[in-house]
Amino acid sequence: MVSIANFKSALSDSEVGRAAWLSLRVGLIVSVLSTLLGLGTAHLLTRHPPRSSVLYAVAVSLPAFTPPFLASMAMLISLTALRLTGSAIFIVIAHVCYCSPFSFLILFLSYQRLLPDLEEAARNLGATTSYSFVMVTVPQIALGLFIACLVSFLLSWDEFVLAWFVGGFARTLPALIFGRLGSSLDPKLYAICALAAGFSAFLLAMAAIPGRRALRDQDFD
Repeated sequence: MVSIANFKSALSDSEVGRAAWLSLRVGLIVSVLSTLLGLGTAHLLTRHPPRSSVLYAVAVSLPAFTPPFLASMAMLISLTALRLTGSAIFIVIAHVCYCSPFSFLILFLSYQRLLPDLEEAARNLGATTSYSFVMVTVPQIALGLFIACLVSFLLSWDEFVLAWFVGGFARTLPALIFGRLGSSLDPKLYAICALAAGFSAFLLAMAAIPGRRALRDQDFD
């Protein structure tokens, strides 16, 4: 049974603190990079679609549908061949490959709700393409950007297979938990799991609540 003492012990564990801090840093970087990649891809498919838009969308979304174990093995082999394993930066690279398709899907749906008349009016008034994008397009998809960032961070925070394979001695919190599960049944470990799961639930609620409100407002309109 997990007690308050177990939670205090978990919070005072220096190794857990380092792993949690690494997970936070990786998650923040991954959320920004994945959202930018998703934004660029969604903008391309909406404004300048290639000839095979469906094939292009499937190709950029493929990492999200690849089993994590197979993706981990492929990345490990590639990074090992390049002698690039064993650092937090490669956890970031692996997580961006995994998370960016989800950001793309969220932002692509946001682009479907844009009002093209506003952008056309801005251009007719002399606005440049970049100014129109920043001042007209971005405010309309701000909620999608927010949700894409949160979802990318949440996926990175909870993911351990990729981090376990390519991280080397750099251990994120999920990788640390997974490693300790095989060698210990310390109640402190359950406290760590509970804290990590609670933080994940909080992030999920932050992403779901505004998304639900947006859908409700759209239905009302």
